[in-house]
Amino acid sequence: TYPLPFLVDDAINVVTIHDLIPLTHPELTGIDRTFMEKLLRQQVALADVVVTVSETVRQQIVDMFHVPADRIFNLYQPVSIPDAERRAMEATPAIAPAGCFLFIGRVEARKNIERLVAAHALSGTAR
Repeated sequence: TYPLPFLVDDAINVVTIHDLIPLTHPELTGIDRTFMEKLLRQQVALADVVVTVSETVRQQIVDMFHVPADRIFNLYQPVSIPDAERRAMEATPAIAPAGCFLFIGRVEARKNIERLVAAHALSGTAR
């Protein structure tokens, strides 16, 4: 959630909202909840289209900001890797030891790394 969004006159403005954690779990962010709610409410109201990356966030926006559901679109963030590149990646030695996995991200409470590790343990997968 970028704190300085902008809208352009005489253009179609698309606002992307990745999550509402500053509003739903403000204790995890250090971001001023009142400021962020006002900012997001304004952006959602003024945008021509709102895009999210999960159905959960889409529904939260509808519920929280009373926005018609047809103005908000969920676009998952897929990755397309050409077959040759995928095969080359699979042939590359793993960067994590066998039986482990690698988490890349910021170490902060909202990432819930403890739950990630517990879920991995319960999954029964080796990697």
